[in-house]
Amino acid sequence: MANQPPPSSRKTGRTTSNSRWTVLCLCIAGLACIGWIVSAQAPGLIRDTLHGRNDFLGLYVGAKLAGTGGLYDAEANRQEQLSAVGGTSRNLLFVRPPFYGFLLKPLTLLPYRAAYWTFQFLCLAGFAAFLFLFGRKFPALLFLASISVPLLMTIRVGEDGGLLVMAYSAFFLLSSKDRPLSAGLALSLCLIKPHLFVMTAVAVLVRREWRVAGGAVAGCAGLLALGFATQGWQWPAAYIARLRDPNIHPGELLMPNLHGLVVNTHGSVLVEAAAAVLVLAAFLWIVRSQDRSFVYSAALVTGLLLSFHAYPQDALLLLPAFAILSRTEWARYSRFTLTLALNPVAGLFLFAGPPYTVIFPCLLLLYLAVALCEQGFVERAGARHFGDLAPERDVQAGGATSTAAT
Repeated sequence: MANQPPPSSRKTGRTTSNSRWTVLCLCIAGLACIGWIVSAQAPGLIRDTLHGRNDFLGLYVGAKLAGTGGLYDAEANRQEQLSAVGGTSRNLLFVRPPFYGFLLKPLTLLPYRAAYWTFQFLCLAGFAAFLFLFGRKFPALLFLASISVPLLMTIRVGEDGGLLVMAYSAFFLLSSKDRPLSAGLALSLCLIKPHLFVMTAVAVLVRREWRVAGGAVAGCAGLLALGFATQGWQWPAAYIARLRDPNIHPGELLMPNLHGLVVNTHGSVLVEAAAAVLVLAAFLWIVRSQDRSFVYSAALVTGLLLSFHAYPQDALLLLPAFAILSRTEWARYSRFTLTLALNPVAGLFLFAGPPYTVIFPCLLLLYLAVALCEQGFVERAGARHFGDLAPERDVQAGGATSTAAT
């Protein structure tokens, strides 16, 4: 009898086991519901996904043309499309930096379908690693991932969101463990979609995390040098010309950002610029927080809002934003508001057409407003109304000082 665990510990073990089974059942139910919606509403999209008739075609073409003068040539892109899938699309040209095409070059050793599924596997493995790192401590993340419309769209369009999520997670965790140079190198991998992470770079600089910045600069310099080595000195002009091609910005009504909000409400460029300034000002105020989790979660949301070119699959970055924010115990209301944006109903509204498409970006704006209020309340009240909870004050990665938790 003396060796038996006390009743309280046995009860705790049963509770933990029941909680895990509950999360698993909810995840299975979520996957089943999302799968039913897709199979019932879009059987043609499933066929396209299985055959790789999606954005991966542009990446594969870029890998094929990496190291040649045709990387950003529209006609050369169309010829490679025709060779790969027997058809062409002016919306699926290669639009990434040249180093990325070179890094994807090994996939061209495989037939198109094999390369496509290899790429999908690598992206899903990256996303699974992210869930492994954060899901054990925050089980709600597993459920939110199982009902995630952006995750579904990432798979549907053959995008590399899983790799970006893993790179950003590595950046945050490494910087939190006082490994700033490695964190900066991990952050530099996000250069494959730089417009989504500009606010993260701003946060690193404003917070004076110089060693993180140094690692990021070194990593970006290496990747850009690889681009110059493979494409010569003329590629920046060709790349900028490709980014200005209106064909690579189809479906602006679907964009989950400020630009999509303005397009759906028939606003002007001046309205969009004014809204962008307000969002940027709000973020710069949030950066003042001592809580790194709070700041870098907001950086992902703000980066998505201010990106001119973003689609529903890019909202996958809200999952690491939620996971990182979950480390901040006092940010209850901000976390709840972010959960509203991760709700599959909010994601499906993006495909419902005006006026429903404005709901998603409005939820992101609501999150910023709540985050500002919550941060201000904590700063003024000294966390007295949060049960002695105070902002997490991590070691400032790469900074000259560090502060202990309050």
